[in-house]
Amino acid sequence: MNISRSIVLAAAFVAAISTTVVAGDGRTGALKVDGAWARPSIGKTGNSAAYMTITNSGGTPDTLIAVATPHAGKAELHTHIRDKDIMRMRQVKGGIPVPANGKAELKPGGSHVMLMKLKEPIKKGTMISLTLTFKYAGNVTVHANVQMSQGMKGHKEKKKEKMHKHN
Repeated sequence: MNISRSIVLAAAFVAAISTTVVAGDGRTGALKVDGAWARPSIGKTGNSAAYMTITNSGGTPDTLIAVATPHAGKAELHTHIRDKDIMRMRQVKGGIPVPANGKAELKPGGSHVMLMKLKEPIKKGTMISLTLTFKYAGNVTVHANVQMSQGMKGHKEKKKEKMHKHN
């Protein structure tokens, strides 16, 4: 095999490896992370939230215990709880459990990753990286698409809808 053919094959191998990382997907041990996405931030600095589904195909439960990202000064695991008639967001103590042969869904109105002290605005159409730390499976980095969720409308759409509301 000549040198130029070796270089072409090596380049093709590197390209194949780099294209196998799909936005939002990641795997560590028996855990697979799918569909990671984050909301765009509002204003110059602010907060955002990230969501995903974590599937455990193994027979041992695990726990998501931490998240880190270079895009925010602080990332915490949060959930919503009902306090009488008010929904409140609270930091999750001890992490988010991922049951054996089950899944944990991080979604709006439930458990999620809270991104605080953003270093710059997170804009729709971009992607952010999140490193998830599990109690037993270790770390996995996923890439979250920044997008509006289904049914989530921006301020302009809400204002327009309110103006066109019929009684």
